[in-house]
Amino acid sequence: IILWKGAITRLAVDALVNSSNEPLTDSSGVAGEILREAGPELAAEVARLDGCRTGEAKITKAYNLPARHVLHTVGPRFNLRYKTAAENALHNCYRACLQLAVEHRLASLALP
Repeated sequence: IILWKGAITRLAVDALVNSSNEPLTDSSGVAGEILREAGPELAAEVARLDGCRTGEAKITKAYNLPARHVLHTVGPRFNLRYKTAAENALHNCYRACLQLAVEHRLASLALP
């Protein structure tokens, strides 16, 4: 485990994790930076994924990024009233990303 501070889009890793919305179209923050810097090919591939449900993850190529792949996941919206459900959904996000990493034999993973 390495802690690093800086733009995730600059890391040459097997995959970086993109936390987005369910349609995978979030253009703000880190998600927007990943989409912009990867180029239009990533946006086109994401459009073919038909979104992603909260707690799940999907994999794409990273195109113009130094990483090889992008793992797209959708985290929960935290609400104190539904704290346990949000924690479980977040756990599922990490688990789904790690499962994709194992399935695709990815050795290095960057999580924001």
